[in-house]
Amino acid sequence: MEPQIIDYYNETPHGINVIDKLNEEYSELQSKYDNIKSYNNRYIAPIHISKTFDEYNKYEKILNEEFPEKIRELLNDKEYGLLKILKIRDFSDCLYTRFKFLQNPEREFFIDKIVNELDNITKNKNRKWCEDRIDLALEICLSKYDTINDKNSEEIIDDLINHIVNHWDDLTSFYIETIEFYTNKNLDTQYMWAHEKWSFGSLSALHFYHCEKCKRLDYNILWGYNLPHAEKPPVNHGYCLDCWEMGRSIDR
Repeated sequence: MEPQIIDYYNETPHGINVIDKLNEEYSELQSKYDNIKSYNNRYIAPIHISKTFDEYNKYEKILNEEFPEKIRELLNDKEYGLLKILKIRDFSDCLYTRFKFLQNPEREFFIDKIVNELDNITKNKNRKWCEDRIDLALEICLSKYDTINDKNSEEIIDDLINHIVNHWDDLTSFYIETIEFYTNKNLDTQYMWAHEKWSFGSLSALHFYHCEKCKRLDYNILWGYNLPHAEKPPVNHGYCLDCWEMGRSIDR
């Protein structure tokens, strides 16, 4: 940038001021970009891709058996469980209103314990996603009930666990579609069919494995056959549903 006459009267050249101004504008834009990126990232599901079929089976057990039982223990805890917290204060409205307006350490400790457990089993990849999922599950589930007591607490806890683990119809379609959009956009599609779009409503849908026949990435993995020699007994191989059904048809 060429020197200007005004530079004679200023402490710093005009070009330096322009550069400083450009740097300020860049910093402002970078800050806005980081905020948007952080907001979008909270909707990216914490996907895990197992490298071996044995690892896949172990992680499936954690997601579908060990994690729900751990959450049940937390919800039934005598000191900071769901029944203890919601009995602290009475409301004439639904349980979620009571829960929402509670301002005490027990409530925050209760939420943190559940979020921590979900964050740990999803390998600490996206805590914001875990926080949103737990908050939404609590809101949808507890809004359906007016009271909690020793007689109905197990029913409510079962329902809440279903909302956290999700059996596909326990969370809002908007939530599932938002997670689906951002996660599919982020997920590597190298081994996917071009038309495939994954849904990530269920915790089981967070877990992927490459089919040992077609190499396609999938979360619906089944015990496979020694294809194409289907006369052999089932072996410890993981196949996607299409390849598994192919093996079954050959076996017939």
